[in-house]
Amino acid sequence: QVVLGFVRGGALANFIPGNVTRGLLASIGIVFVLKQLPHLLGVDTDYEGDLSFDPSDKQNTLSELAYAVKAFLPGPTLVGLSGLAVMLLWSRSKSLSARIPAPLAALATGLAVSEALRATGSTWAIQPEHLVGLPVVGEEGVRMRDLLHAPDFAKMFDAKVIQAGFTIAIFASLESLLNL
Repeated sequence: QVVLGFVRGGALANFIPGNVTRGLLASIGIVFVLKQLPHLLGVDTDYEGDLSFDPSDKQNTLSELAYAVKAFLPGPTLVGLSGLAVMLLWSRSKSLSARIPAPLAALATGLAVSEALRATGSTWAIQPEHLVGLPVVGEEGVRMRDLLHAPDFAKMFDAKVIQAGFTIAIFASLESLLNL
């Protein structure tokens, strides 16, 4: 990306019509929303998402949504919608959003709702298997050096790695330019 900046690669964005830019951004937004809806409905069996074209569970985005509607859990939905409501309302208040960012307020609200459900013993409480588990140093033999991994530079000059890096740089630069 630095090289593209030096050779003035941003000029390529002048050749892309505005409709294409808006279409690209709208389609990216639609994909993001569709991929997050199962999580909002409480289904987190595939928390990393489908990273391949042919996913192992043979589910696509729409069939995953259909499954999520059937396996609906009200607790995560309540937490997610309360966070979304705070994000929308918080950003409308200049005095609040100037002091505390809306995403931080939404996170605090979601945490408070989740903990309130758990503390009251509600059946809507989010179960531990649905929460993110982080390793704690010193617990069950977890050591700090086990959590930190150095990069493997052995494949740094492999043609496939260079090709993938170049492709990612081109697309990341193009997306940045289109967003501007």
